[in-house]
Amino acid sequence: MSKKKQIKEEVGAQPEATKKDKSQKIPQRDKLKEKLHIYHREDITEKQKKFLDIILDKKTNVVFLKGPAGTSKTFLAVYAALIALSEKQQSDILYVRAPIEVGKSIGHLPGSEAEKISVYLAPLYDKIEELLPKSEAEMLLKENRIAGTVPNYLRGQNWNARFIIVDESQNLGAAEMKVIISRLGKYGKLIFLADESQADIRGAVEFIRYFDLFNSEESQQYGIHALSFTRQDIVRSPILGYILDRIEGVYTPPST
Repeated sequence: MSKKKQIKEEVGAQPEATKKDKSQKIPQRDKLKEKLHIYHREDITEKQKKFLDIILDKKTNVVFLKGPAGTSKTFLAVYAALIALSEKQQSDILYVRAPIEVGKSIGHLPGSEAEKISVYLAPLYDKIEELLPKSEAEMLLKENRIAGTVPNYLRGQNWNARFIIVDESQNLGAAEMKVIISRLGKYGKLIFLADESQADIRGAVEFIRYFDLFNSEESQQYGIHALSFTRQDIVRSPILGYILDRIEGVYTPPST
């Protein structure tokens, strides 16, 4: 693609191998041995750059990010996760998505449990293919460095040094939000992504309660951030902002 170029140089210089790792030892898998060649997209906004800076800060533990469709929430989260993996900040990536269907139910899905879940993980695989050379993407998947699941299977897990992306968080209930956030372990990062206008559950959106609860300077001292993207951050397509404004009845014609 014309707006992407492959980063040939090292992503974040690493200490020499002779230097000892002085970080606290915790139960986790070995870090990635080789650097990743991550594709860089240049058409991101200043607010999106700020999000990347915050999410990659070692002091950041949890981020609640909301924004309309097309603001590259999932893309940026996966991009940041791959950088963290390459820089050995985290050891692997877990993508969590609620299995909520849009509109009319499609009924029972055939196949194994893994095959059923894979239907909901398509956004993850799309972003991995967009961001990495095929050989590196296949290597990460083969080594289970990148995995996806649904909230049903998370009880009892402990996420040490893992980068967790929770997509479509507007569709999570109170019990699911609590289970997910309470899995976070040492050196882990937990990113909740949501578009409240696309909630497919009835009643109040639990994500918004969490967003408002932790949208404070005090929370930031604990490494918890609440951020918002707007229509000005839409980069998926130059006409998407116009389309959404028209659909939702908030379009304002330009002054003549």
